[in-house]
Amino acid sequence: MSENIISIKDLHVHFPIRTLILQRTIGIVKAVDGVSLDIKKGETLGLVGESGCGKTTIGRAIVRLNDPTSGEILYNGKNILDSREEDVKKHRKELQIVFQDPYSSLNPRHTVRNMLQEVLTVKMGMSREDAAARSDQLLTQVGLSPIYGLRYPHEFSGGQRQRVAIARSLALEPKFLVCDEAVSALDVSIQSQIINLLMDLKDQYGMTYLFISHALNVVEHISDRVAVMYLGKIVEQAPTEDIFREPVHPYTQALLSAIPILSGRKQRERIILKGEVPSAANVPSGCRFHTRCPYAKELCSQVEPELTEVAPGHFCACHLVNGEV
Repeated sequence: MSENIISIKDLHVHFPIRTLILQRTIGIVKAVDGVSLDIKKGETLGLVGESGCGKTTIGRAIVRLNDPTSGEILYNGKNILDSREEDVKKHRKELQIVFQDPYSSLNPRHTVRNMLQEVLTVKMGMSREDAAARSDQLLTQVGLSPIYGLRYPHEFSGGQRQRVAIARSLALEPKFLVCDEAVSALDVSIQSQIINLLMDLKDQYGMTYLFISHALNVVEHISDRVAVMYLGKIVEQAPTEDIFREPVHPYTQALLSAIPILSGRKQRERIILKGEVPSAANVPSGCRFHTRCPYAKELCSQVEPELTEVAPGHFCACHLVNGEV
């Protein structure tokens, strides 16, 4: 069996732009446009990039909240896009997601214990007695007292609601968890608690994470590898230490230059990119970054660079880095 729990092959997720009248299609938003990505069992892959680059769309496609336009998503070697209905139900249990805003994903009319028990009885087939005991155990695992199960979502703080959301995901005993900006809305002190909780759960259950975030310092702390997205494409991918120590793509260099420098670290020159991110409905020709790249050549506007291995385990999609210009 492959060491990869998830393998994404040439994934495209496009959304039509329709008129209000007659619903005619007048354009296409290419949210994800030809992404290939492997996630190894037991690792945490950080996925970073500016808003609108397609990070969340990839995470939602893996858990089947978005239907891909084309491509493959292999889970333990099987293409889940071609799965039968009974297999899809199994995949939905094993592939879970934690959202940025847990409050919107929690039913305000149910207590936490009722929510957990419903998942355990309906999805896991437990009896009410077993589900009650298991829900208390889940709350304890995420650092909440079982007595909190009697509360409603509005009675919790943001960090506590995120713990409840994680407990609900754990109830299905997932193998793979998408964390979509799971700590972005939290205070720094609460962020560290949730990150430590995720790392403890990973060690305890051998889970695999896709960690989507804007917070590069958090990504550096929790991730084993990092993939950088720009306008629907992966532009650089490498082990975390390599990408933070020696980024090679101009876009990655600009992203990392914005991280506040702590004492004892080498000072980076701040790189200010010109212009705005182009629209995913009107993608530039050639390299998608060439309209903002300070090193762009004529070739960059004509030919799209391929993701090429430039060092062991380090991949980059740039004509300059790949020695093509």
